[in-house]
Amino acid sequence: EKKELICDSGGAGKFRGGCGQEIVMRVPTEGRSRARAMVAFVAGGRFKRPAPGLLGGEAGSLSRIMLNGNQTYDSSQEFLLRPGDVVSMQVSGGGGYASPLQRNPHLVAMDVRNGIVSPEKAKEHYGVILKKSSFSVDEGATLAARETMSGRTS
Repeated sequence: EKKELICDSGGAGKFRGGCGQEIVMRVPTEGRSRARAMVAFVAGGRFKRPAPGLLGGEAGSLSRIMLNGNQTYDSSQEFLLRPGDVVSMQVSGGGGYASPLQRNPHLVAMDVRNGIVSPEKAKEHYGVILKKSSFSVDEGATLAARETMSGRTS
C-alpha cells in the first residue's frame, strides 16, 4: 500500500544519514487469497541499536514492525496473517557524519522542502532557522542560533 521515506529518520550531520523507509502491506481480502490465512516472516535489523553517527554526527532512527497499527515489535517476527491484516515496517535510518552545525544551511532548507527533515529538527539539530512562508534560510537568526549551540556568543 505504501513505500516512502520517513522524515527525520536519518542522523543529523554535515553529511546527513540516509532516510529510513516505511513499507506498508495489506493481506488481500478479495480474489484467490480470500479467507485464507498466511504465514509471513518480516525481517530486518537495527531494532535495538541505531546506526551510529561518526565524528560528531548523530545516530539514525531505529527499525520497528507494527501489525494492524496497534501491536509493535522490536525484532524480526513471524506472523500469522489473515485477510485485511496490515503489516507496517519502518526501516532504520543511517547515521550522520560530522557535526550537524557544519551542514550548509541551504542544504538543510532543501531537506525541509523535500520532506526529509522537519522544520523543528532543522532548528534543534542543525541550528537552521527558516522563514515560515518559504522555508528559506533566515541568515541572521541561523548564525545566532549556531553560535549559541556551539557555545560561542557574539
